[in-house]
Amino acid sequence: MSGDQGAYQRGKSMILEFLYPEICNLYGEAFNVRYLEESVQDLKVIRTHLNDKPRFLVSDDVDLVYMGMMTESSQVLAIEKLKAYQKEIATAIEKGQRFMVTGNALEIFGDHIYDVEDKEKTEALKIFPFHTKRAKMKRYSSLFLGDFNDLKIVGYKSQFTKSYYDDDTLEPLFKTKRGTAFNDEEKVKEGIRYKNFMATYLLGPLFIMNPYFTKWLLESIGAKFKLANEDAALDAYKARLKEYSDPNTGFGYSLKKSKVYHSN
Repeated sequence: MSGDQGAYQRGKSMILEFLYPEICNLYGEAFNVRYLEESVQDLKVIRTHLNDKPRFLVSDDVDLVYMGMMTESSQVLAIEKLKAYQKEIATAIEKGQRFMVTGNALEIFGDHIYDVEDKEKTEALKIFPFHTKRAKMKRYSSLFLGDFNDLKIVGYKSQFTKSYYDDDTLEPLFKTKRGTAFNDEEKVKEGIRYKNFMATYLLGPLFIMNPYFTKWLLESIGAKFKLANEDAALDAYKARLKEYSDPNTGFGYSLKKSKVYHSN
């Protein structure tokens, strides 16, 4: 990727902390960080590993904490490592620390994860009032079309889990237009947005797929940036938006149903 088209938007240098890159890197999640490295001038990326204390807990200079998709066994490991800092993390979120959490990484910040097949319950960080149910024999995949403020969001999901809000006042990150929301019963709310904490089940290169959202995020940080391959990213986004808005587009695949289904 190259970021040499046009001038950089004015702003400051930026520090991004990538939590546990050795395990939080499924479905191309690491390319969200790579895309920002190609787009933001003077970006400093701190890669915090499992035996490190997160930098945002010891310094107030981290502009964005990023955490991506991982395996189920890696979730347990990440929870074990972060539980030692649970109160500090909650305090940082209350003070406005900015997070972007994608895929099943969001489940770490809820109350617990319950495996309905193994009958096992994994206590999570209990920072937000929601819980998760896992059924490893019932994976489902879905395209996603939603709203964020006045922006359209496109994305993709593939998961064994669904999460359930335990407090109706918890705000979502996105509002679902087509595809699966936080769970089968919830038709609109998807993800979590609390102060500067943002989390979504959407996975893969979310920043590349949604250049307008990425611009909004970087502008809110005040970073100096020029999106890498911006014209190509915008063309791809517009093509996806047209496809995902087409009612004839099949939107999901469920192993339980063993067929493609459509979503209004």
